[in-house]
Amino acid sequence: LGVPRFFAVPDSKNTRHSGVMLMNLKNLRQSYSEFSAFVINEKQLLKIDGVDPCSYLEFYEETSLPLRVGWKPHQPENNSVSLVHFYGPNCQVDIFPYLRTGHVRFELYRGDLEMCAQERSCAQLCRQYENYLNDASDT
Repeated sequence: LGVPRFFAVPDSKNTRHSGVMLMNLKNLRQSYSEFSAFVINEKQLLKIDGVDPCSYLEFYEETSLPLRVGWKPHQPENNSVSLVHFYGPNCQVDIFPYLRTGHVRFELYRGDLEMCAQERSCAQLCRQYENYLNDASDT
């Protein structure tokens, strides 16, 4: 993948999410005071929407990561995936209840949950994730 100048995020259909980031901490530390001044700027504060750190995306020149680095559990199965990015619907409180009973906790998630129900890999990835958490807590 290489080291980005500042950071890199997956780019999916012109939507960038910072839930998976490859960060060059050395360069980010060197630019911290300029970035802080940018973030506290009143015009920038008005843009912050709480969904994604748009200040990072706006201030820094980001590089795109391959999609296989930020795959989501409701997307079609892909064996070349390096990392599954769990955001939005949560396995325990959204995906499993939806698959069992059709319950939707947040209407915003309905489309992702419907896609998840069509993809067998979604439930498999959630079970793998739960197993990983259980194994990690046993050590």
